[in-house]
Amino acid sequence: MADEGQQAMPAQPALALGQMIGELAAIQRDQAEANRQFLGALQAQVGRQAQALELLVSRSGPALPPPGPTAMAGLTLHRMTAEDDAQSFLEAFEATAEACGWPEEEWPVRLVPLLTWEAQTAAMGLPPAARRDYAAVRKAVVDRLGLLPEDHRRRFRGARLGPEDRPFAYGQRLRDAAARWLRPTGVGGI
Repeated sequence: MADEGQQAMPAQPALALGQMIGELAAIQRDQAEANRQFLGALQAQVGRQAQALELLVSRSGPALPPPGPTAMAGLTLHRMTAEDDAQSFLEAFEATAEACGWPEEEWPVRLVPLLTWEAQTAAMGLPPAARRDYAAVRKAVVDRLGLLPEDHRRRFRGARLGPEDRPFAYGQRLRDAAARWLRPTGVGGI
């Protein structure tokens, strides 16, 4: 009898194992059916999206504007500081705005927050309509900061090479002051 008990015991785990394998197979069949249904729904959604895209593309109407230069999209401009030459700052701003492809209507909106002290006071002193015109903002800043040809003449005549100055930087300052004095509309479009 002891032998019969030992033979019955192995049959019971085998039966339990068989049941588990059968249940796993049923779960796997159910999962495969659910995956097939999900794949069908996903394919139907892709088909609807493709139809909607074709409809949008085929509609007649104004074409989408071409995308702007993306290489400069993340470019950030720094605020003007007290040490900055206002005219050079404005020229750098204009060069950056042109390189980024910004519409000129946006230039004053982008420039005014970057200005400091007197320059910002000059821009904010304009009537609201004039603040939207870059040329008016630029002229107000230039006039307020004394960047007229006469001021550049005084800077040119009063420039001296100091002991800590580098000759090349000094020469550059002289050249810029002379150009702004003698050709005031040739540099930066004042």
